[in-house]
Amino acid sequence: MATFDFTDYAARWWEELQCRRQQNQRNPVATWEELRGLMREKFVPANHKRELYEFLQGIRHGVRSMEEFFRELELLMMCADVREDREVTIARFLHGLNRDIRQEVDLRSFVDLEEVLHLAIKVEKQHKSLRRPAPTRKPAAESNADANTQQVRPEPAKLVPRNTNSAPLERSGGIQCFKCHGRGHKANQCPNMKTLIVRDDLYLTDDEHNSDDSDVDEKLEVEPALGKLSYQ
Repeated sequence: MATFDFTDYAARWWEELQCRRQQNQRNPVATWEELRGLMREKFVPANHKRELYEFLQGIRHGVRSMEEFFRELELLMMCADVREDREVTIARFLHGLNRDIRQEVDLRSFVDLEEVLHLAIKVEKQHKSLRRPAPTRKPAAESNADANTQQVRPEPAKLVPRNTNSAPLERSGGIQCFKCHGRGHKANQCPNMKTLIVRDDLYLTDDEHNSDDSDVDEKLEVEPALGKLSYQ
């Protein structure tokens, strides 16, 4: 019997039902129709059938496949115990199809529900093939260029740290005179350069030109750095 497959709550309910029927001296359940009625009375809510009818009225194809949509439609009709003409079922099925498929199926001729189902599946496959984008192929030259671009990667530029301690030579105070070794002026502008005046008997500097002859030997100076004389 089907009751052998009952588990958990259903098995306990079935044992209790048999005990109550024995206590009330009623005959045991012997037919499937009687068991089905008792199970429906116990497990199916009173408004369940009305809810199934509402689902049937609003069922739509949507994004499901055609086979899934038709299977759900049949299951709802069996659960709601719907008994109707085949023409009514065909109209219900067509009403639930997506608009683009329904318009094309309505233009074809069919006889029964199975023929309508196969026709709808065929139309659905055609629409999917039209929506699928065709693969695009790149030219060989462009493909090779892309491959070379991916293989050759430019090396990142190396950042050289800036030496903040080094100062440019032209900065103020950085010029050095090669004659007196002082800073801040060039050799041709050296304030320490002295001019020698050559006479027949003396060598005098320009700042000593007006001094006494006796002090000439003590104040005579020659540029020590290069040993060159400037004549006036």
